[in-house]
Amino acid sequence: MRFQISAPEPGGNISEGDVSPDGRRIAFLARSRDGHSALWVRPLDSLDSRSLAVTEGVITSLFWSPDSRFIAFVVAGKLKKVDVAGGPPQSVCDVPEIWNGGAWSREGVIIFGSGGLGGQGLMRVSETGGIASPLTRLDASRQEVFHAGPSFLPDGRHFVYLRASSTDNSGIFIGSLDAKPEKQNSKRVLAIRSVAVYAPATDRALINSGIGHLLFVREGSLMAQTFDSRRQELAGDAVPIAENLSGINLARFSVSTTGVLVYQPGGRSPITRLTWFDRTGKTLGTIGEAGPYNTVALSPDGTRLAYSRLRKEQGGRGLPDTDLWVHEFARNTSTQFTFDPSLNWMAVWSANGSHIIFSSNRGGPSNFYQKLASGASKEDLLLKSEDDKFPYDWSPDGRFLLYVTIATGLRGSLWFLPLTGDDRKPVQYLQTGANESHARFSPDGRFVAYTTDAAGVSEVYVQPFPVASGDKWTIGSGSQPRWRRDGRELFYISGDSKVMAVDVTTTPTFKAGTPKVLFAAPIWSGARFVSRYDVTADGKKFLINALPAETAPTAAAPVTVVLNWEAGLKR
Repeated sequence: MRFQISAPEPGGNISEGDVSPDGRRIAFLARSRDGHSALWVRPLDSLDSRSLAVTEGVITSLFWSPDSRFIAFVVAGKLKKVDVAGGPPQSVCDVPEIWNGGAWSREGVIIFGSGGLGGQGLMRVSETGGIASPLTRLDASRQEVFHAGPSFLPDGRHFVYLRASSTDNSGIFIGSLDAKPEKQNSKRVLAIRSVAVYAPATDRALINSGIGHLLFVREGSLMAQTFDSRRQELAGDAVPIAENLSGINLARFSVSTTGVLVYQPGGRSPITRLTWFDRTGKTLGTIGEAGPYNTVALSPDGTRLAYSRLRKEQGGRGLPDTDLWVHEFARNTSTQFTFDPSLNWMAVWSANGSHIIFSSNRGGPSNFYQKLASGASKEDLLLKSEDDKFPYDWSPDGRFLLYVTIATGLRGSLWFLPLTGDDRKPVQYLQTGANESHARFSPDGRFVAYTTDAAGVSEVYVQPFPVASGDKWTIGSGSQPRWRRDGRELFYISGDSKVMAVDVTTTPTFKAGTPKVLFAAPIWSGARFVSRYDVTADGKKFLINALPAETAPTAAAPVTVVLNWEAGLKR
């Protein structure tokens, strides 16, 4: 038996569906049309879902306590738990901003992992709260970049989890609560870049045998393979049980001890259009065909566009392989700019348009490479470090590169790299403990506009450069600021995906007017550090990586529920 749970409010969005261990309730995140999100619960013996009090702002990662009484979730950098019967949420511990999966043992131990950028090993903490401590450690010899997606086995002491590597060493491993971080089992159980979930058998003859299944995603299909939790070995062949899931580590699915399976189709990079809009929101045209595009950056003279495009769904580090391309408007042609099988994106143009700096994770962490914009040169490594980093802007005088660094387990901080002179060591521009991102130089180079979530929501600020001290000006609630070439207007994207404009002056000091809405933009949003639109020098045209109406966030797929999912294995 299969059915679906849709967003509780018209025009809203639903995600993160997770079934309780007893199979009686489904927890999920719901986002309303105006962008507010909260934690909801749908009992399977009811037609209605209900929101849990005081869970506004929930952003990611749900999992249940083993007794199905509490739901754990992450909000504003903290792991919290809430009783489904009622009562306020309780804080458990601080967690990394970039989170990927948690599990709760019968003995009261919570374990969780990070994912994507700035990853680290698994952490553990008591269900009663405290400071999380390391449970696993990244193996540098295997070029591991994060550990994620833990799922406890029946003994409550061992668990399966994903070790993601920048090479072919990614896979599912078995960890133990009794082992030291550096002494965890290094034997790979399954070569895959998806998280895995252990599903105990519901057949009475097998309940006490330790025989169950591992569920994981392979090439877009949710697979189930017999797993002996006592021998810690797989057996037989993997069988597909659902289709159209993401093939990377971010796939969302869960299973109860009673045979209830929950998953959400989709999760792949959407098919978008690179679309021109004027200041009223009128569509002026598109570039090329629809495709899996990501970041965009117009050249300073407006004659070319550097954009990133997905090469294939499954790539290194559990992230999709992506190449940069350069499009010439006069000739209406696109030329591939990068060819390395890795994540190549976030192009930044030099002021004269002769060079491009971009980010690539081909060597493990995301580092900076430089290349002639014509493509007629090799790619020179510009900056290498152990932390992930993304370039944002090249100063108008050519002296500095402005970028964000995501240190392991920490949040984004802004830096600049001197590109001229003898001393070319990175200099920290801004670190507040919040997430700073999307930094852009003013046309005169005296100020930086950037995004921060210090107030709990994304806001655009402006501060002086090269020292972020003294005055700080609030522009508005949103992200991805852009300057008009004459420095007299700032643009940004609001939280509800509207293009905003603010009149500004930079001389003799900085002043900002009142933000005004230009138009509602169907921009593919949601990535904290990534830029998916640009504006021409005169501020009259906007190039947006736009979602078609049928794939807009308000039309996200509902959560699918399968009762007695094991019956499908017998067909």
